[in-house]
Amino acid sequence: MRPGRMLLAAAATNLVLTCILLYRKRKVLLNTLGRNGRALADPAEGYELFPIDFSMHVQIRQNVVQRFLQTHPEAQSSAAAILLHGGVELDRYDTDIQYNFHQESFFQYLFGVREPGCAGLLAGQPKNKLTLK
Repeated sequence: MRPGRMLLAAAATNLVLTCILLYRKRKVLLNTLGRNGRALADPAEGYELFPIDFSMHVQIRQNVVQRFLQTHPEAQSSAAAILLHGGVELDRYDTDIQYNFHQESFFQYLFGVREPGCAGLLAGQPKNKLTLK
């Protein structure tokens, strides 16, 4: 046998052995997934978002209310509140496909909320806060 053909035969043998190994791994994986009752592995499994330190948002809200009361002194004596609406999920061309959601930046800055469709109410006193969904 010539050296060129020997290299080709070795490469073909290596390819066949690799395919056999991959098919065996696939079979083991499918058997494992079948026993768990799931058709496919969940790619988001074990995925966690970074935790949010809400004390930062509390301080920011207190500053906003304080600034609001300074600019509008009449609000100190009356029942004043600030109502803010967060971002909403948008459908793409009126279908069931949605654009990637990004929270409205001012709402995110004040409340730290990641979910769509929320509203926040800041009462005239800095300690009173209510988030509505």
